[in-house]
Amino acid sequence: MARKDVGPHSCHTNDIMTRDGTRRTVSWFNVLSLDSGGNMQDVTSLGVDLTAQKEAREAVEISEERLNLALDAANDSVWDLDCETREVFVSPQLTNLLGYPPNSIEGTYEAWTQLIHPDDLDTLGKALWGAAESRGAFECEIRIKAADGNWKWVLDRGKATESSDERTSVRMVGTLQDIHARKTVEKELRRAKMAADLANSALKINMSHLRTLMETMPELVWVKDAGGGYLFCNHRFERLYGAKEAEIIGRTDFDFVDVELAEFFRGHDRAAMESGKPRINEEQLVYKDDGHVEYLETIKTPLYDSDGKLIGVLGVARDITERKRILDELKESELRFKVLHNASFGGIFIHDQGILLDCNQGLSDITGYSQEELIGMDGLLLVAESVRNEMGERVLQRSERPFDTVGLRKNGEEYPLRVTAKGMPYKGRMVRAVEFRDITEKKHAEDKLKDSERRHRVIFENSPLGMIRISREGRILDCNDRFVAMMGSTREALIGFKMLGVYNRKMGQALAAAIAGQPSSYEDYYASETGSREAFLHIQFNPVNPGQSSTEVIATLEDFSERKMDQDALREAKEQAEACSRSKTEFL
Repeated sequence: MARKDVGPHSCHTNDIMTRDGTRRTVSWFNVLSLDSGGNMQDVTSLGVDLTAQKEAREAVEISEERLNLALDAANDSVWDLDCETREVFVSPQLTNLLGYPPNSIEGTYEAWTQLIHPDDLDTLGKALWGAAESRGAFECEIRIKAADGNWKWVLDRGKATESSDERTSVRMVGTLQDIHARKTVEKELRRAKMAADLANSALKINMSHLRTLMETMPELVWVKDAGGGYLFCNHRFERLYGAKEAEIIGRTDFDFVDVELAEFFRGHDRAAMESGKPRINEEQLVYKDDGHVEYLETIKTPLYDSDGKLIGVLGVARDITERKRILDELKESELRFKVLHNASFGGIFIHDQGILLDCNQGLSDITGYSQEELIGMDGLLLVAESVRNEMGERVLQRSERPFDTVGLRKNGEEYPLRVTAKGMPYKGRMVRAVEFRDITEKKHAEDKLKDSERRHRVIFENSPLGMIRISREGRILDCNDRFVAMMGSTREALIGFKMLGVYNRKMGQALAAAIAGQPSSYEDYYASETGSREAFLHIQFNPVNPGQSSTEVIATLEDFSERKMDQDALREAKEQAEACSRSKTEFL
């Protein structure tokens, strides 16, 4: 029977603000109270705080979203099996992995087991149903058929869910993880190990046959594995290290010589193995057995097994001390000849009042006249007609200062000529000895140098990189407009600025190394001291004269500020992905 004092009622939900400024979500139930005449007397409202319920629902949605993202990132699939009805739910990640269309596989245990490799069915069945019976967990690796007919390896993990209600059927939940790539690698590793074992066996057999031959050779012979450990050496090599073969085998060069020499040996080992062909080098070594010194020519050849796999390096070294001595003497003789050749005149002649009295073959080569034609010729005929008056005045003045002029060959060709003259006694009278040097190539080189300097200037000024030239004292000698823009300054403020004195200690060290002749680089944030700009810069300091201290430096600057921001964004995304992965692990 309805109460006459209760009128209509209503429900609604809205957000309210509490005294402390907290926003709460409240569901309201409103009832009208009536008097005896049926008129509205007042309203009674009951509010239920739904904030916690709303936040919990949102947290669940976020958790589910994160789980899906984590599963997608890890390429894992989730499955849920009702052990009584044998109904199975599998997340879409598995059908994506196997290449099947969505919802194309019936959600039953029998339908999914039809995709399991026959050899793995028994393993999976025992593990899964055993865990269901014991209310435990299981883990096994199985193969499952993909849409293309190939078998993919997956790691199946599952666990029985616990329920306080005994009437509720047992459920198994778990994940399927793609491990096909790992299983493929493991198979290849097993195959590689088998091949390596066979190669080692073959190597031991071959070594026994080669030992007799190598022991009788006058050269040093040794074999190392790919890691630098000695596998064999002959008696001649034993003398080098002053140790028996048994003491050398299994050890490396670092056990017998200083680090620098050992690194030298190891570097040539690597060069031979990386090139895949023999490498030759020369080295001067001291024999530890008696202290004598030999120059050795060493040939290092990579060794391969029957499958073409690198297993080490063979070294053969022969004594070239005598040959080296002969070659050094020959080089010294050649050097003396070159010095004398460079010190002599190019084309020389002796003249008296302009008439040639004598000349060398060099003058004939330069002018195209034979020596017979040159003797008695007027020397002015050897220069262009346009400069003969000037040349005549110099002859009269007996000038000894070198000068450039224009020569004239027999065929009428004019060419740039450097002339040097000096007075000398000749057969009882004073004459002039003159050197003619064809400077055509020098002129061409000078022109090319000027052209190169112009091109380099254009490149310097128009380069998209900031470029600066720095003195030996670390001051800026020149810079391009791009560098000025990077610094947010002016060219006047930058020229003469001492970069070694900047507050950035790391950049100062890189510049100091370049001034000392060693290329160096700097990459970090840099705030201009002459401007108002800060950027993430990559600076490459290149010494003008590498290896020489001190030297000028050319530096190039790239603004990597945008790339740095991208890297930071990528790192943040990676951290978020890792957080998702952790969430997945906690969920499982």
